[in-house]
Amino acid sequence: MRSSDAVNVQTLTYPDGSQRFLVHYEDFDGISLLADRNALLARYRDHDLKLVSDIFIASVAANPTKTLTSLANAREIAAWGTHQPPGTCLAVISLTPFTEEELEDNGVKSTVEAGCIALTGELYVGAWHSFTYGCDYSHGELACPRITLPGGVYRVTVHRPFRNNEERESLEKTDFLIHLELVDAAYTRAQLDEVPGADGWL
Repeated sequence: MRSSDAVNVQTLTYPDGSQRFLVHYEDFDGISLLADRNALLARYRDHDLKLVSDIFIASVAANPTKTLTSLANAREIAAWGTHQPPGTCLAVISLTPFTEEELEDNGVKSTVEAGCIALTGELYVGAWHSFTYGCDYSHGELACPRITLPGGVYRVTVHRPFRNNEERESLEKTDFLIHLELVDAAYTRAQLDEVPGADGWL
């Protein structure tokens, strides 16, 4: 484990053996995401914005919605709108569902189905700024926390403490309860044409 992960990631293990991962990360742009590390390293292995003349065309940020939905439909990432001003977020990641009591205790007001992600090992937990910089300048290596989970295809459900179109003005940490449900590899869902829960934020 990297020293940064030791600081930003806490693992809770329950008597039944189930685990929850508490991941602290920074969100400056209102879009958070999970990404399969191996997938990004393979996709952006030869991508280096320092070597191209027109960054406005070549950058992954040139068309944010298209970039994120394309990767989401390829099951390489799962992204959602956070409506978060610059500040710290906490992602509570669980492979088991959250109880109604947990959702109520954490002030959940809306739930976003963020698509599916195919994991092959390490999972990045970060936001738009770390994604764009890592893909454009570090060949897919993101400067954000990561955790290791069993491989497989997971359906991603994000529980948020606010409703769609609700402005976020507080600079306090925002918590997201994220359920990763293991599904059959043949599981399909409708293709995304916008970032879930973004409400035009990006």
